Amino acid sequence: MPPGNAREAGGAIGTHAMDTERTAGRKPVYLFLLQALLVYLVFYLGPSAKSYYPPLFHAEANAVFRALGEGRVVRLRTPVQRNDLSDTEMLGYVKGRFEPRFTARFQIHERGYWPLVAVLSMLLATPLPWRRRLLGMAVGALLANAFTLVQVAAVALAYFGAGAAGVDDPVSKRTLAAAEGMFNSEIPRVLAVMVIWSIVARPAQTIDAASLKTWLAGVRQRR
Repeated sequence: MPPGNAREAGGAIGTHAMDTERTAGRKPVYLFLLQALLVYLVFYLGPSAKSYYPPLFHAEANAVFRALGEGRVVRLRTPVQRNDLSDTEMLGYVKGRFEPRFTARFQIHERGYWPLVAVLSMLLATPLPWRRRLLGMAVGALLANAFTLVQVAAVALAYFGAGAAGVDDPVSKRTLAAAEGMFNSEIPRVLAVMVIWSIVARPAQTIDAASLKTWLAGVRQRR
């Protein structure tokens, strides 16, 4: 073999060895996505998911929202009359008034449960030592719940503001519309799930995306 070809072959072997070393111990991204999806479906489609999550979240939120400042209190409960698909009724009280300043209904199962399950499913599918995985799942669950609590608190504060300013105040109306829009949008929840998983799992060290890049390159070539 000519010296130039030998050097090229040696370089190719060295590059392949470096790539193999970088990907060793990391899970292919397609296998990670498949496992995470299967775990997510098991959790999300469980027959008791809709029954146990809302009451647990109500208890957690009621403990956190005992006071939102300026004598404001928020209470979450299961709706007394279910004429719609809502599983949560939110009531906002001001100190010294018996009647609630506002009442709102929504599905907390659709806004809080799936991000929690998504984070847990992705962490279960991530190749981590079991001790670190369990710790990561605990931290991930706390962060996912904290994100949902912040969203609910933002909507509650917007309702309080709209009630105090009056229905004709344009600023409070825009603030309430923005808060409701963020609460009803899936984009913030998707971003929150990805950020939480990235912080806890460090996917650059655990997930091998090279296989996906190779597959995408093959698709482009076939076109």
